[in-house]
Amino acid sequence: MTEFNCLVVPLSTREVTDKDRELIERLRESLGEKQVHDAVSRVSDISLPDSRIDLLVLLVLSGGVSRTAVQLQLQLKAPTLIVCHGEDNSLPSALGVLERRLVERPTLILTYDRRQTEDTARTLLRIINACRAAFKALNAKIAVLFEDSIKAEWISFLKRTDIRIDFVREIIYDTSSYDNFIDSLVSSIEKIVTHRAARGVTFDCFKLLREVRMTPCLAVAKLLDREIPVACECDLISLFGQVLLKEISSSLVRRSMIANIVNVDDEGKVVTVAHCTAPLSMGTRWELDKHFETGYPSGVRSHLPVGTRCVLFRVSSKFDSMFLSRGTVIRNVSELNDLRTCLTRAQIELDFKMEHLLGNHHVLVLDENVALSLKFAAWYLGLKIHGEPLPQVMKMPT
Repeated sequence: MTEFNCLVVPLSTREVTDKDRELIERLRESLGEKQVHDAVSRVSDISLPDSRIDLLVLLVLSGGVSRTAVQLQLQLKAPTLIVCHGEDNSLPSALGVLERRLVERPTLILTYDRRQTEDTARTLLRIINACRAAFKALNAKIAVLFEDSIKAEWISFLKRTDIRIDFVREIIYDTSSYDNFIDSLVSSIEKIVTHRAARGVTFDCFKLLREVRMTPCLAVAKLLDREIPVACECDLISLFGQVLLKEISSSLVRRSMIANIVNVDDEGKVVTVAHCTAPLSMGTRWELDKHFETGYPSGVRSHLPVGTRCVLFRVSSKFDSMFLSRGTVIRNVSELNDLRTCLTRAQIELDFKMEHLLGNHHVLVLDENVALSLKFAAWYLGLKIHGEPLPQVMKMPT
């Protein structure tokens, strides 16, 4: 996979303070000497690397550097984070970059407390990691099982990404019993992921279950538990969301599921979701039951923990926007037992209205802290965020 290259350039017309120097050194310790430049005031003083830059971070430490920042943007043509503080005309200079910029690349201003060096460095590194995750997901190889051609609904999405599709026609599985079918399918997919260096897997589960009269729902659940992103129904869009989670932190895959939007209340704040599979470790308990649509063995009924803070998100099929909102699980399958829908069910009270439905499948993550990383990943990818906003000028989050 292509390497992600980040360049941090401190800009100042003044001698840097001890706190500024401490911030620069903290970033250098984590990112490396070559990724963090010494403080400069002119482009001619910068030693630019030969490699492509995928993210430019400008530490605007004083006034009088906006033209230098714009020249760097024009030269590197990379998404740009502008990090500034409330002293020495730092913020006015940062705002001058927005006014003068000549390159239409994502640009965001983050303001920070100059005294909080450790917190600023830690948060900034987290944001850089989110951008790195977005870059890797954008360039991921995806294994598509039982297929040999691009599906029509993928075309717009693939045109706007660098995702590589690896078609895998021959899959070994044993249909002599349900247990053997599940175990052999899990083993085969694990080998495909390893040998083909795939970051995720998708396939048409309905095509498979019609052939073998058993569903792969439990196999998908077990693979997610092993932190392998898998999307059923040949859903490349939702799989991208799961791959993005994996690139942020592998453990998030075990706490996420693809979910149908079953109902949205009149206010757009309470959403009911359901699906016939989820990671086995995601709920407080789980059991197998007949698959909802077909009655075949077996779907997974997971009891998601009520009261848990979560994130619900989806990338659009045109790859131009993302819906994202934090929320709280307020009811699970125990209280939604009479609902005629897929087995794993939950009702989510969202913090932000679901006013823009970008499609059916959304990704539900039982970890509200990932919202920050997902928002910055969306920013990096140039996606408009519906739901929970990301201002163009914002205080450094904690």
